[in-house]
Amino acid sequence: MARMRKKAATTPKRTTMADLAKVAGVAKITVSRALAGSTAVRPEVRRRIEELAAEHGYRINASAQSLRRQRTDSIAAVIEMNPSTERPMFEPLVLMVVGAMLQEATLAGYRLVLTIRSHVESHSSMDVDGILVLGQGANDASTQNLRKLGIPMVVWGAPEPGLDDGVAFIGSDNRAGGALIAAHLVGIGRSRVLFVGDTAHPEVRMRMAGLEDGLKDQGARMMQVTSEFNRDAARIATLGALEFGVPFDAVVAASDEMAVGVIGALRERGLRIPGDVCVVGFDDTVVDADLTTVRQDFARAGREAVQILLKAIAAEPVPAVTLLPIELIVRGSTGGPT
Repeated sequence: MARMRKKAATTPKRTTMADLAKVAGVAKITVSRALAGSTAVRPEVRRRIEELAAEHGYRINASAQSLRRQRTDSIAAVIEMNPSTERPMFEPLVLMVVGAMLQEATLAGYRLVLTIRSHVESHSSMDVDGILVLGQGANDASTQNLRKLGIPMVVWGAPEPGLDDGVAFIGSDNRAGGALIAAHLVGIGRSRVLFVGDTAHPEVRMRMAGLEDGLKDQGARMMQVTSEFNRDAARIATLGALEFGVPFDAVVAASDEMAVGVIGALRERGLRIPGDVCVVGFDDTVVDADLTTVRQDFARAGREAVQILLKAIAAEPVPAVTLLPIELIVRGSTGGPT
């Protein structure tokens, strides 16, 4: 029996701008201008070309268009931290900020490219119009390294002195957050406060500064132990303070995740919360710990960061620093409503 040969599938020929110009009976440049919405093309001609483009399935070559316009219509969201089991990428803070950035960028017609700092630093360039940096890293390392790329940049964090012009910062009023915590703790009779966090991070340093100043003004005092941004590190740091006999009746953690670790350490040693020790976090991202905390508006931060970056890309003036309001949420860990 004769063997039947299977006919090879062929890819349909893609309609080009030259094809469209031929069908429309105009020059290629007229097609290009019409599809770009140029007013140099008469409205009736522009409509006719748009209809023909839809009819023939013509798609604009985005890469070529971006090259001509010297823009990519893309912005990068660079997360400072590297993936780890101790601090996962899917923690609420990251998801809320990135989600808001994605929504705002999409509405503005931009693509959002999500990546991490170590990946960006291993390349000499980035094919994006601007960069959003989530987290400055210890000693502001992320900002210092990424600004060398010479791309418009907005940083979620706290400003550091000595930065070049062109780097815009947006963040919560961390110093005011620390001051709110101090006033609350003094108001409920706490006078020996342990701060758990790494002040090499500018945001943490501002939180601790606001807390320390607020306590001093009321005659209370503060001690500090260094800890990384995860539960286990905060638990170990708190156990160390207890082991060395550091006297405290309240603990303020640099984040809610760390506060959960603090609570675990205190309970391991049989201490009552809030009876023996009050605990306060920062972020309002942990919903099941009955935790007093400072709430940050991450959705607003994500939206406004994109808006500021798009202005910078368009060479419009932008504020060097944008501080967003914060709110103290009192819950059971300091004796408030549960």
